[in-house]
Amino acid sequence: MKPVKKRKDSFKEQMAEIEADFNRKREALFILYPEFKNSETDVPPRERGQLTNLVRQIFKKNDQPLTLDETNRELIKINPMIAKTVSKITLSNTLTRLVRKEELEKVPESSPASYRRIKGAVV
Repeated sequence: MKPVKKRKDSFKEQMAEIEADFNRKREALFILYPEFKNSETDVPPRERGQLTNLVRQIFKKNDQPLTLDETNRELIKINPMIAKTVSKITLSNTLTRLVRKEELEKVPESSPASYRRIKGAVV
C-alpha cells in the first residue's frame, strides 16, 4: 500500500507545480494584454454554504414571499460577484433544500413559485 501513497503524494506535488506554473503564466499574459483581463476570469470560487447563507440573509430581510427571479435580484444587490457565478438552477436547488430543511416554505398555489420564511424558523 505504501507505493500507492507515494504515487498519490507525487501526483499531488506535480499537480500543485503545474497549477502554480499556469497561474504565473496567466498573470504574465494579463500584464502583457490587460484588455483581456475581465471580471469573469477573476471570480473566486464560492465557499461551501456561502450561497445558502446569502439566501438566508435575503429571507431574513424580507417578510413577503419572493420568487426565484426576485431572489436572484436580491442576491445581485447583496453580492454581485457570487450572483454572477450562480445559475438559476443552482439558486432553485438552494431554495428547495431550504424548504426541505423547513427554513422556508413554498407558497401554495403561487405562479411562479414563491417562497417565504417560516414563522419561528431559525434562518
